[in-house]
Amino acid sequence: MSSEQKVQANRRDARRSTGPKTPEGKAVVSVNAQKHGLVSRAIVLPEENRQEFQELLEGFRSQFQPQNPAEEFLVRQMAAADWRLRRITRIETGLITDRLDDLRDDLELDGPEPEPADSDADRQFDQDTSLMGRVFWRNSSD
Repeated sequence: MSSEQKVQANRRDARRSTGPKTPEGKAVVSVNAQKHGLVSRAIVLPEENRQEFQELLEGFRSQFQPQNPAEEFLVRQMAAADWRLRRITRIETGLITDRLDDLRDDLELDGPEPEPADSDADRQFDQDTSLMGRVFWRNSSD
């Protein structure tokens, strides 16, 4: 347990600390508690493609043509749910693939040959999917 002197020093230090001042610093600390982004207030995470989400949203708007704020709300909810389901699918794919690779290594088994990516964008997508699985795995054990 902390001594009273240490508690008082921490309180004094906290009064002087006002947090980050720059927009960049504020953006960094805004996701400090984020583990997977599935219930985040922000629909599109900083690492994701905001333009791709906008295209998804516009597709829903075009299909359903909301006529009032309630309908617009529902269209946005559908787009957000679709976006998060896509994220979950990528996390699941990355997580299972990563765990299978680790298990094969532990058991000294050969795995299937990965299919070569068609483009740099595909390679980046595959790498990000793997990283999303690893992040979820690490954060779920915290």
